[in-house]
Amino acid sequence: MLNGGPRLAEIPRCEPDVSIFYVATSTIHGQGVFAGRRLRRDEVIGSYQGLPTREDGTYVLWLYEDEEWRGIEGTGPLRFLNHSCDPNADFDGCELYALRDIATGEEITFHYGEEWEGFCDDAATDPADEARDEEE
Repeated sequence: MLNGGPRLAEIPRCEPDVSIFYVATSTIHGQGVFAGRRLRRDEVIGSYQGLPTREDGTYVLWLYEDEEWRGIEGTGPLRFLNHSCDPNADFDGCELYALRDIATGEEITFHYGEEWEGFCDDAATDPADEARDEEE
């Protein structure tokens, strides 16, 4: 202990575990979140970090809790999650978890919500599908 306080090694860190995921350039759009190791179905990937907001924005995650909508203005790396009509992850509250096994290096995506359903129509192309097709 230093001056009666905790040693630096004992202070909890708020940074995400980069072995689980990392941010890099995405073929879907701008930056994306990628699996740093193989993730198992139902595994918790991380928590959406941010500040409460009532205004919509690019990095706002909307949660419906206790019969009201609550916005979180993303400040952490999960704000770079991209949309997919066939997502491999989803939120349960602020926690992001894997819907299926996710391979190392695979982009982690989730479905943004009803207002993005147009991307899932037969006439529209899902950006995540386009990216997967280019890789094959």
